[in-house]
Amino acid sequence: MIDHPIRADAAKYVKAAYNLRFFGIYSLEAPRRDGRPPDSGTDLSPGYPLFLSLFLDKKALSTNVLLVQAIMGALVCVFTFALGRMALPYPWALTAGILTALSPHLIAMDHYLLTESLFTFVMIAGLLLLAVGWKRDSSFLVLAAGLGLALSSQIRAVNILLVFWMAPVFLWRAGERLFAPRSVWIRHMAFLVAGFAIVTASYRLFVIETRPSGMQHIEAKKQSDFGYVDVIKVIKNLGGALVPPAFYEKGESHIMADQGRISYKLPSETSFWQNPMLYVKWNLWGRLVLLWDWDNAYNGDVYIYPMIRKGFEENLILKSVHRIMHVLHWLLYILSLAALVVLFLKWRRKTLATEQRVLLVPALAFIYFLGVLWLLTWLPRYSIPARPLSYILASASLYWLFGFAGKRWISKNI
Repeated sequence: MIDHPIRADAAKYVKAAYNLRFFGIYSLEAPRRDGRPPDSGTDLSPGYPLFLSLFLDKKALSTNVLLVQAIMGALVCVFTFALGRMALPYPWALTAGILTALSPHLIAMDHYLLTESLFTFVMIAGLLLLAVGWKRDSSFLVLAAGLGLALSSQIRAVNILLVFWMAPVFLWRAGERLFAPRSVWIRHMAFLVAGFAIVTASYRLFVIETRPSGMQHIEAKKQSDFGYVDVIKVIKNLGGALVPPAFYEKGESHIMADQGRISYKLPSETSFWQNPMLYVKWNLWGRLVLLWDWDNAYNGDVYIYPMIRKGFEENLILKSVHRIMHVLHWLLYILSLAALVVLFLKWRRKTLATEQRVLLVPALAFIYFLGVLWLLTWLPRYSIPARPLSYILASASLYWLFGFAGKRWISKNI
C-alpha cells in the first residue's frame, strides 16, 4: 500500500496531465477554482504527463496507474531476459532477468509517480526491438525500435541522442560476416532515423497544438532564439578551461550528500583555487562514483519514501532482497564494466561469437548512460533505468569467467 504516491516534483506531472486532459493545454499551472484554462505553458518532456492523463477524471487520479506501472516493471524483467537470451545461454540470461526483478530501486520506482517507470519500460522495449530487428535484418522492426527509443527521449530528454549513438550496431551483421555491407547499414539507419523523425515531428505538432493562448511561455519564442540564448548562457557559466562553473561553486550541482557523508558534495562547494586537485578529482572520478552509489540512487536509498521503508524493513523477503542486492551492487557494476572491456577485446581478436554480437546493443546503451549522465551530473536516480543493461553485461562477464575457469580446469584434469 502506498500512502501518498504524488511527492515532490511528481505534482508537476499530475498538473500537466490535468491541463492536457481537460483543457488541451500543456501547462504546469495548478487547476484554478474558477475552472479557467492555464495561461502559461512548459517545455517539460510530455511523455509521462500524457501517460498520466489516461488515468485522470474530474475527481481524482486513478490508482490503476500504479498497477499499470507494476505491470510495466514486470515486463522490464521479461524484456531484460529476452535481450540477454539473444546473446547468452539460458541460465545467464535468466540471471540478468532475476537481478532486474530483485533490484530494490527498480521495485520502488513503480510505486510512485516517477518518470523512471515509463522511461525504463519504453527504452528497454526499444532496445529489444532494435536487437531483434538487427538479428532478423528486419527494417520494420528497426523502424519500430526508432519509434520506441525516440518516445523514451520524450519521457526523459537524456535519450535524445541514443538513436544515433546506436548506429554502430549496424556495422556488424548477425550472420557469418563480421562487417555489414554499406547498403545494409544505410537502410537500417534510414529506418531508425525515420522512427526518430516521426516522433520528433509529432512533438513539434504537440507543442503547437497545446500552446496557451496567452503566449507567455518560452515556447512562444522562436526555437532558434531559445537555442542561441541557451548556448551563450552555458558558455558564460562554464568560463575558461580552468574556471569551475558558477553553479558548482554555489553547490547547485544536483548532487546532494546523504546519510552524513558530506565529503561527496564538498568538492563541488569548495573554491577551485583553494584546492584545484580536489576539484579535478571530483570531476574525473567523484561524480561517476556518486552517480552509481547505492545509497544516493534515490537520494537516500529506497527508504526515502515512508511506505516503501515499511515494506523493506518489515517484510522478511524484501529485507533479504535489499541486503543481498546491496552487497552485490558494486561487484555487479564492476562486472558490467569488465564486460565492456572483454567485448572490445573479443572483437579486436575476432573471437566474438556470432550470437554474442547482440551484446553490442546493451553495451552501447550502457556506455551512453555512463557518458551522458557523468557529463551532465543529473540526479543519481536517473541512472536507475540503466541497471537492466548493467545486469545483462554483468551476466555476460560471469558467463565468460565461468567458461574460462571451466576450460582451465578441464585442461589441467583431463
